[in-house]
This record gives sequence, structure tokens and C-alpha cells, in this order.
Amino acid sequence: MRRVCVFSGSSPGADIAYRAAATDLGHTLAERGIELVYGGAHVGLMGTIADATLEGGGHVIGVIPQSLVDREIAHPAISDLRIVDSMHERKAIMAELADAFVALPGGVGTLGELFEVYTWNQLGLHAKPLGLFNVRGYYDGLARFLDHAVAERFVTQENRAMLLVHEELADAFVALPGGVGTLEELFEVYTWNQLGLHAKPLGLSNVRGYYDGLARFLDHAVEERFVTPHHRGMLLVSEDLDELIDGLDGWQAPRQPKWIDRAQS
Repeated sequence: MRRVCVFSGSSPGADIAYRAAATDLGHTLAERGIELVYGGAHVGLMGTIADATLEGGGHVIGVIPQSLVDREIAHPAISDLRIVDSMHERKAIMAELADAFVALPGGVGTLGELFEVYTWNQLGLHAKPLGLFNVRGYYDGLARFLDHAVAERFVTQENRAMLLVHEELADAFVALPGGVGTLEELFEVYTWNQLGLHAKPLGLSNVRGYYDGLARFLDHAVEERFVTPHHRGMLLVSEDLDELIDGLDGWQAPRQPKWIDRAQS
């Protein structure tokens, strides 16, 4: 395994344990001679893992759209910084470069990246291992939701098994060498909303409480400061279809600055 792509939050999170885990992961990659591929930013856990990998003498490849470079979000210490035109191109290049994927705790953007490569694995577009570094049980709720999706027959057991979940870094690295499509679509448009690329309402028809686990996980992500209450409020969840439609019809887009223009997505 030559390179690992790490998805992580642009926030440091609420607990110092998240930064410590990102640091441990960066040091471990460097010690093992594994190159880090990541989103190229200096903020949040993204900056932490890049700093740790560089500190350990490892090689870091950052992939970042020009729009975020213009906003001075790019990591200044990375010599191998690949600047692209759009968010789609960024994700495609990161996936192409990587031999495996690890998700540290993160918010909507991290989940969008995670479920995109998970979907590609499910569709047979690649056969690269994918793992969650489940720091302090951050991803417990998401893992339970996916188990629930298996029970409700929207995800197969085989596809569920493609996503490895470990709290210990050593366990994750031992395991790495050896319905999702709906979530990927959901988190892509959710991320676009968060970035200000559109102002269209987004809702989950929560039939028989199917999305309860996902909603609880997003509430947990708010508590841990990887998702803001403002962004959590962009996703409407209801078991009552009339209530959901009324909510979508009456939804008002919050005022927020755009990070990037739609043409750069």
C-alpha cells in the first residue's frame, strides 16, 4: 500500500482526542512510508494530519480547487499541492491516487467523500479498502444506521462489509489491506447546500423511522462541532409526508457566503 487518502473535518472538533488521533495517523503513515493524499487545506483535522505526516518525514499530496486556494485555505508547507478546477475533479484525483481510504471524524463534506468512494466500491469501479477511524465512537451512530439499512434490505451484507470500522489505529491498519448510492447522492447535494452552491431545500422521508439513526448521528456531529447547527437545519427529516412537503415548500435559505461558485464544483 503506497498511498492512503484520508477524509477529515475542516473543523478540529469538540474534543482534543480528535486532533490527537489525526496526529497519530499522520505519524503512522510517515513511519510506514505510506504517502498521505488529502484535500490540501491547513484548517481543522485536515491541517493536523498533514502537519503530523510532514513532521514525521512523510510525503503529503494535497488536492485542492483553485477557489479554496484563492481563499487562503491551502496548506503553505506542502510542496506537492495539486490545484484543480472543481470539487468533482478534486475527489476524482484523490481517489485515483489512493490505494486505500480512511475517514477521520468530520462533517457533511467528509461524509460526501466517504459515500462517493463507498458507492464506487459497491459498483465495482474500484476495489480499494475503505475504513472509518472511529475516534471516541464518533461513527457508532453511522455504523448502526448502516446495519439498520442492511436489516431493511437497502444495503446488502456484502456491501456493508466493504466499510471497516475501528476505534484503534493499529486494528484499522491490520484490516485495511485485506442503499450506499442514495446516501452518496444525499450528501453531495447537502454539501453543495452547505457551500452555498445552491439554496434548495433537502428532506428525508423518514418512513418507519428509517433515517432515525442517521439523524441522531448528524445531531452528534453538531455536538462534536463537525457540523454547525445552521448546516444541520438545512436537512429536514419527517415521517409525515405532508409535513415534509410543507416544510420544503416553506423553507427559506439562510443567508451565508459562498465558499465557491457552482462552476467550480
